[in-house]
Amino acid sequence: MAHRLPSTTNRMLVQTRTQRHSPARPPTLRRRARHSFTVTRSSSFTFQHRVRQLVGRIRSPDQAASAVISRLPAGSFNRIIGITIAPGSDSSEELILRLEGIDVTVQARVLSWISRSTELPVPRVLAYDNTTDNSIAERYILMEKLPGVSLCHAIDDMTDAERLSMADNVAHLLGSIYSVPVPSGIGPLVLDKQGQPCVGLHVDGQDGAQSSDDHGPVPATLLAFLSTRFKEQRQYCQTRWPAGKRRISYYNRLLLAAEQLLSPPFSLGERNVLFHRGFAARNILVHRTDGDWVISGVLDWDYCAVAPAEVAYVCPGWLWAEREESSVSGSFDEYDCNPDAPPCDEIVEGIRGTFLAEVEGVLPGFTNIIRAARARCLRQLYELAGGIMRSTADERKAELVIAAASRLVS
Repeated sequence: MAHRLPSTTNRMLVQTRTQRHSPARPPTLRRRARHSFTVTRSSSFTFQHRVRQLVGRIRSPDQAASAVISRLPAGSFNRIIGITIAPGSDSSEELILRLEGIDVTVQARVLSWISRSTELPVPRVLAYDNTTDNSIAERYILMEKLPGVSLCHAIDDMTDAERLSMADNVAHLLGSIYSVPVPSGIGPLVLDKQGQPCVGLHVDGQDGAQSSDDHGPVPATLLAFLSTRFKEQRQYCQTRWPAGKRRISYYNRLLLAAEQLLSPPFSLGERNVLFHRGFAARNILVHRTDGDWVISGVLDWDYCAVAPAEVAYVCPGWLWAEREESSVSGSFDEYDCNPDAPPCDEIVEGIRGTFLAEVEGVLPGFTNIIRAARARCLRQLYELAGGIMRSTADERKAELVIAAASRLVS
């Protein structure tokens, strides 16, 4: 249940619940404006005071007065503030305050729904405000801080036996994510006015930014989704950049490629699943329990969606990559790992074999779905439909998709 703070239309507190214990920034749909921050001792003191005011309003003045506030590492598009409530006491709490320059309503509501309705280990949202009418003058999401460290930092320090165990854990985590019941349709996951999950529509803003809306019919098939989006993007470019023939040409070619890649004899399965668009080691938290590494959290649910398994399934090759390969190799693609790539040694082969055996047990046909999707570049095709093409990287991705379609029809 959400509680509205007085005098603010979009500020909400989300009712707390007991944290569930589970056994078990990626490309995004919205182009975000970058922040530039200059921190001085004076500005840091002022900002801490404003954060304390916010904590006092949400929790209590006493908790705010004793809280420890610190800046944490963050991505290019947000700031992360760590808050320790009642430090040093038995009731100590660790919180995360995410400051955003974009609309946070969909993110906060969807994350709250996942936390409330599933057993997935996700942060519990405590409060959010989609306005700047607050003490910190920023849009924010306040959530609990889950225990653990990023798997991408821990995996190179794990023994071979621990990596084998982690491969088993990740397989079951994927099974849990892809087993979450989802609404019909294909597109961004949003919540309707009654707080129920539904598939929304992409909306292209005047500045080219993408957002989500829950009004109107949604595409029922992947081809309908892709065709709708590429036509909308082509129309947007024709209106915004009428002289940009190259970009408009790409959308014409992508429309044709989508039809070719999804035409018979190939057919998608009938299963749509919850699509975590940034499932990678950097967004998985792990910690030691009784000497064993366990998964304690999954982060970065921004702009998650409902998509066919052929788009959503990801092969986590970073589990069996050579040590430090995923962090030092510029060619390593954490979302496009080949399950059939020759292993470099017996340990790598063992970790990959363990993962594939376990994931086939919880998601039958997983490996064949990955193979078919990679051959047709379906994930790249879906991502291109998410936002206006703006960079040479987008063009390279489009060329990859178009080339895959050409190979199939040649």
